[in-house]
Amino acid sequence: MGEAPITTPTPTQEVLSVEGRRVVLAPGVDRDAWRDRLAHLDEFLAEARHVYTSHSALIDVVACDGAPIAIKRFPSRSAIQRLSDRHRGTPAHRALNAGVYLRQHGVATPRPFAALDGVSGTSSGGLLLTEWFGDHRSFKELLVELLSTGGEAPQIVALLRVVSQAVRVMHDAGFFHRDMGNQNILLCRDETGGCHSPAFIDLNRARICRELSMRQRAFDLSRIALPSELRRIFQEIYFDAPPPDDFRRAEAGYRQRFAIHTATRKFRHPLRTWRNSGKPRDDYPPLRDLWVWDPRSVQAVAALRGGERRRMMCKGDWVAMLMTSLRWALPATREANRLIGSAFQAPVEMAGRIGIAISENPATVEFEDGCLAELGPLHLLARFYAHESEAEWAATAERLARLHEAGHSITVVLVQDRRAVKDPGCWRTFVGSVMQRVGTLVEDVQVGQAVNRTKWGIWCAREYAELAEAAAELVREHAGVNLLGPAVIDFEPHYLLRMLNTLPKSVTFDGVGHLLYVDRRGAPENRQGRYDTLGKLALLRAVARLSPHTGDRLVITETNWPLNGTGIWSPICSPYLYTGQTVAGGVDELTYGTYMIRYLLIALCSGLADRVCWWRLCAHGFGLVDDRDPEAPRKRSAYDMWLHFSRQVASATFTGRPETAPGVHAYRFEGGPSGSFTIAYAEAGATSRQLDLPFTQAVDARGRALESFDGELPADGEPIYLAG
Repeated sequence: MGEAPITTPTPTQEVLSVEGRRVVLAPGVDRDAWRDRLAHLDEFLAEARHVYTSHSALIDVVACDGAPIAIKRFPSRSAIQRLSDRHRGTPAHRALNAGVYLRQHGVATPRPFAALDGVSGTSSGGLLLTEWFGDHRSFKELLVELLSTGGEAPQIVALLRVVSQAVRVMHDAGFFHRDMGNQNILLCRDETGGCHSPAFIDLNRARICRELSMRQRAFDLSRIALPSELRRIFQEIYFDAPPPDDFRRAEAGYRQRFAIHTATRKFRHPLRTWRNSGKPRDDYPPLRDLWVWDPRSVQAVAALRGGERRRMMCKGDWVAMLMTSLRWALPATREANRLIGSAFQAPVEMAGRIGIAISENPATVEFEDGCLAELGPLHLLARFYAHESEAEWAATAERLARLHEAGHSITVVLVQDRRAVKDPGCWRTFVGSVMQRVGTLVEDVQVGQAVNRTKWGIWCAREYAELAEAAAELVREHAGVNLLGPAVIDFEPHYLLRMLNTLPKSVTFDGVGHLLYVDRRGAPENRQGRYDTLGKLALLRAVARLSPHTGDRLVITETNWPLNGTGIWSPICSPYLYTGQTVAGGVDELTYGTYMIRYLLIALCSGLADRVCWWRLCAHGFGLVDDRDPEAPRKRSAYDMWLHFSRQVASATFTGRPETAPGVHAYRFEGGPSGSFTIAYAEAGATSRQLDLPFTQAVDARGRALESFDGELPADGEPIYLAG
């Protein structure tokens, strides 16, 4: 589509000559008042106060009839530019007409009043007089503030939504901005911190089109400065869908071209660069220092996409990881094979091995504590977050003291953020404050969280080693507390080996604390590559047994399955979903509970995991309780399964696995409240689901009696409890 410069006054505009100056008045202004005002321009401008200077404009503010007016002075124009201005109009004239056009099409911009094209024969770009938006802040300022002060994902997405939707409205009106940097979008902020009323400024380069092409839309959006993952969200909000391929290609090209233009500015404008070098800059934080917390999925979210993130990672770690893995591959594999061979062979006392994580949400504390009273004494896991306040740490510690007094044993996790990684003093203050409050209550302390994921603030093994060294010193001051680490997530033994190998000699963990997920879309018996859950546990335990930096103990401190239909509360989802978007992965609520029991049986009865802490009791996207509505939390079927399992197994001893058909699993227990019992289930695709074991009573996974059970296990894999 063709572009047209915004030069021709509309029928409602008026062109005047005042004191030798060409003046264009915007529609609806008081002609006589403005003619008189501009006839005494020097006196009018004498009352102005200066508010902003850049290479492209000077802005003053002056009171006019009780309301502030902005006066934008465009810089001098070259001879070639002045020749062009005869056809296109001066920057001031173009900006006024663009403002009139936007307001006529329902797009917010400061109301234009008049444009003065300067005294005849001068090289000025003119003066533009508009409404002054003194209560507005730029998109750049708001974004920098959120990214620099730990703004949470809902706040950031809300800001992106407001701006992106406003840009879409502007484009759909046929307005091609051509200079749409973050600083040229203004917003108001309300008392709650929300942003609204976006408005566009710096309009003198704009063009009007009958309909903007994808390339034109891409050009404008390429000027929006955002970390790559937030940029993806911004563009999906704009289209309410994934961006079209032609848009993505054009946008990437324009963005790269603009990046080169920006990088070469110091060569093109050396004097300007030198003059500005000593000035303080309110700029974006370094990409490595971004920390975005999402309270809905209860995790840090990645602000950077894979390619951009990998380019910034420590390449030396990759080489060291390879060398360490080659060194340990054979002995660790041999030990893992021995452990697999001995799995399920020895009796395992189940007391204290079943753990569950509790919520930090104050709105659900009372309900959750009621659930814990019903569940009986359990091992609880609680997280303390470095990005939270001292008051929040104190509240969590007070709650843990009450729960400990009620008979629960406790593990705590010390969760880092980027500020704590960069500032050793901040990290020591955090760890010291937490341990001072809970040092007499806890059994285990895990240092760090998901240390192999950069979104959690750690970019290299050395950074984690420094955290671990400081934390170990402070934790060891409390007798009887075990230290766990290095808190690697998923099955990435190369990261585990690298993190352990980087620890200083003074740091030794009492056991490996690991966040072990399996197939989040399938059963715990499924293989990923050559490893199923048992194989993964065996290799991790082998590393714990062989490493000089940790004791022979493996504690799973996080695992679950994400739940279908929970949207942005799901841990596998972006903090934004466009209309109609569905997220691949996750399971239904009944399958979630079934897989949970099966995971616990494999990990604990094999003897490979010392404890499994389920993540977690209350969470809409992945918990035993749906807490989306804090006023009416809903216990899922998995809650009933956990309740029955813990009551039966917590005081029992696993004694062995009876012989069964392929794909059928049976676990024998002694000493529970019902005496001897067996838990059995059939995998999907088992050739025969018939269980040939004697029993006196059968109940399902939720403890409901099965009067007609004849030994054929359910096709959906639900565990069945058989007494006798």
